[in-house]
Amino acid sequence: MKRYRPPAQSGAHRTACLALYRALLQPIPHILIAPSRQKSLHKYITRTFRRNRDLQSTRILTHTLRTGYEGEQLLRTAAAGDAASTARVVSLLDALVPVKATTATATPRATPEPTPKAVHRLPAPYPGAIPILARPHLHLTGRRHVPTLVSAGGNPMLRIKKPQSPFLSRVLRDKVAARQKQFDRLMGLEGEIEEAEMEDEWDVLVGGGEEWEPRWVWPLEEEKLKVEDWLREDERKKVALSQKFLEIVDKETGLRDEEKREAARRKWERWRVRKGMRKMEEKQGIDGEGGW
Repeated sequence: MKRYRPPAQSGAHRTACLALYRALLQPIPHILIAPSRQKSLHKYITRTFRRNRDLQSTRILTHTLRTGYEGEQLLRTAAAGDAASTARVVSLLDALVPVKATTATATPRATPEPTPKAVHRLPAPYPGAIPILARPHLHLTGRRHVPTLVSAGGNPMLRIKKPQSPFLSRVLRDKVAARQKQFDRLMGLEGEIEEAEMEDEWDVLVGGGEEWEPRWVWPLEEEKLKVEDWLREDERKKVALSQKFLEIVDKETGLRDEEKREAARRKWERWRVRKGMRKMEEKQGIDGEGGW
């Protein structure tokens, strides 16, 4: 089954929308309206395209593109000097982007004083925190707690105690966000490469370009390789860090078992000393009674 690709990632769809966008903006300077209204019309078209760039509904996309093509024809005829089309553009523009009423006697609005922004401090490690890779510690004052190797959003970590440090939470969030950003960039490059390949084919058809001439797709493929290298290197670092964490867990487990055996041996020795002392006390008590 062919994988579904959103319209925003389709090269053909992006090319058609870009061509329509340019066709809508091109005749604006030639329409006989005030320069301020030309600027308003330019802003309205740009804002509308930016707002609808993530549409996925086929029905809404069809209606929106049909409206865009009708608007392009109206703007083209208005730029050619047609009075009826120019009046139609003005009436539509007044309805969509009304002119702001200005008066010479309007009192200026008092500008509020900017409120000072609160200083946002990033969570920092606990004071005196020891790096996690410095484990295991050979000498402890209490019982040894073996950390647990877990995965947090695909990132290996050693869970030692709760609550989790805010500094650690921020680091994990940053790692997940950085990797997701690279994935999004990779998906966007796939659509851009498709569009660039179509541009190269068009250049060959129109200009008969040679193989040695630069291609639109070359810098995009180079960027894609960089993103893929970053993802592979990030995965390699995660595997290496997981191995180090696993070694720490194994060493901590071995030290805990050894300390348990040592604690049991000391407990047995104390019990044997107490038992010997009780026997001595009982023997001294018997000897004392025999002397009477």
